[in-house]
Formats: sequence, C-alpha cells, structure tokens
Amino acid sequence: MLYTIIMKHDENHSIALLTTGDEVVSGDIINRNASQIAKQLDDHRFYVKTHLAVRDDQNTVVNAIQWLMKSHKVIITTGGLGPTLDDLTIDAISEATQLPVEFNPDAWAMVQRIYKDYGISCPDNNKRLARFIKGSTLFKPVNGTAHGSLIQTDQHIIIALPGPPKECMPMVTRDLMPYLKTQALDNGLFRTTFYLFAASESHVASLVEPECQKNNLSFGFRTSFPYLEVKVFTKEPNPKLDGIQEKVSPWFIGFKAIKYEHIFFDYYLKQFDAFKFNANEQAKPLLAWLPGWHKQQGSIELNVAYIDSEKTIEASYHGQKASFTLNKNYSQERICLLAKAWLSMQWVQWLQIPLD
Repeated sequence: MLYTIIMKHDENHSIALLTTGDEVVSGDIINRNASQIAKQLDDHRFYVKTHLAVRDDQNTVVNAIQWLMKSHKVIITTGGLGPTLDDLTIDAISEATQLPVEFNPDAWAMVQRIYKDYGISCPDNNKRLARFIKGSTLFKPVNGTAHGSLIQTDQHIIIALPGPPKECMPMVTRDLMPYLKTQALDNGLFRTTFYLFAASESHVASLVEPECQKNNLSFGFRTSFPYLEVKVFTKEPNPKLDGIQEKVSPWFIGFKAIKYEHIFFDYYLKQFDAFKFNANEQAKPLLAWLPGWHKQQGSIELNVAYIDSEKTIEASYHGQKASFTLNKNYSQERICLLAKAWLSMQWVQWLQIPLD
C-alpha cells in the first residue's frame, strides 16, 4: 500500500513494462522478467508506472501499446520475438507506431552463425528473427538467437526484449540500463526503507502517517511476515528522518533486511548458553536452524511443541503461551520456514530483545 501526499514522480519520464504471451496470462509461468526489470529500474531511480501482460493476439498487443503510449515515455516489451507466427511483437509495434518493418541481413547472418555454433541447421522461418522496425538500434543476442531492439520516436522510446529470462535479463544489464541513463530518465524520488520486525502495520501506521503528513512526505508500507517495511520517498538523498525513526524505534532492525533467525542470533548468541530449548518429538525438526539447540542447559527455558495432526505450533515461556496454525497443505519445508519465522518473532517479543 502506498500513499502519495505531495511529491510525485515525473510523469514525463514514466516507464511501462508490457509482457506478451499466452503462457504468462494463463498462469502457466510466472512473469519473472517484469519483477526483475522493475527492481533494477527502481534501484536506479527510474519510475516504473505500469505493468501489463497480454495474450499473443496482434490486435490485443497493438491496443496495449497504443494505450501505454498515452501516458508513458518508455515502453519495454518482453516476449514475442521468436521465429514462429505467434511471435507478434515487432509487427504489433509497427502497427501501433505506423513505422515499417525491415529485414536486417547482418542480424540474419548472426542468427545463422549462432545455429552453426550450436551444430544444428537453421530453418528459413528463423528469418523472422531478423525483422525489426526501420531505424532500430539492435541489442546482440545473449544465450539465444533473439536480438533486442530499440526504436526512438519523437515522443516515445520502445524497447523490445526477448522473453526467456536467461536471454532477457543479461540484455537489461548490458544494454537497457546504460541506454536509459543516457536519456536522463533516472531522476525519480529517493527511497528510504525502515525495516521493522514483529510490528503491527495498523499500529505503526497510526504513528508514522501523521509524521509523514506533517512533513509532506510520500510514504508506503509493505508487510511480509514477520517484517514490516516503512518506505519514505524524498526528492533529496540522505534525508533527515529522525522523527520517523523515533516512531518506529521499538521494532526497527535497520535500513536493510535481516533474516529473522539472525535477529535472534545477533542479539543473544553471546549468551546462548543461558537457554534451554524443550521440544516434543514432532517439534524437533522445526528447530534444526538453531545449531546445538538440544545441548543447551541454561536457565531460560523456551518450550516448543508441534501437533502434526492439527498443523499447530505451540510455544511457551514463563507462563506466556502462543500458538500458530499452518495450512494443512503446506510442505514440510514450508512448515519449517514458517516455524523459524514465527518462533523468532515470538521469542524476540517475550525476551524483550532490544532491537535498537
């Protein structure tokens, strides 16, 4: 959830990510490209405004491009650059922009060389891999045969990248990012993220929102059990945010994510011999992440039980009790992961570990 108060990104520099492919829209595969590209762009202060995925239908792709052109400076497409008739991206860009497609002999020669290096013949239908919008700048293939391409019009920049992540992502790093930086588009807001542990989003929001509103700051929250991220956006780097840090100090673990088990270890590892962990037989596998837990004979007793039939973890400490019920369809690996997170969070609260 993101609340924008006063400051906004420059809409004239906005970027859209358009993924084409029936397999993405139908849910057969996860759209990793969009996530990874957006993360790289955001890390370098480019403003990604829209993600869109559409099926392999030319009219649909054309309409999507034309719609995105109305409110985005840059459109990055992934997918639809292969040799088959359902690879429609180049033709769709041509129709959407009214720019012609041309055959590139040099690109075709490179595709043939790649096939030769693979030791297999190159069918003529691969000539589709050498069709681009006239005037395009080409990105050489990586881990495959598809070129990327870039076309710059008076109003827009359209960049077509291949769909397979092993081909797409190296091209993003090698070609896309350096090019976008030359266009002075990396001027978005700076983000400061406060990482909190075992905090209630609604409670923290009641403290942080008034502080941000008072200072006209854009802000947002992201919950990922057992963490809460408080994101603050500013025009300047290294802003002074002492007021917000003071509000979140009871749960603050840093400006970078820290694994939950490390929170417990980092603050209590030096006095690990003060603990004694008591676990029933079913709970023992859930404590495997605690090295030597079964050898501890300290005075602080932390009790853990797991009831497999009910998929419930129970914990207690000095008369305090808590339980956590998991989905019955979870795998053992998933159960162990959630147990680690939940137990760490519970112990941090009970033992009043000073997170600041």
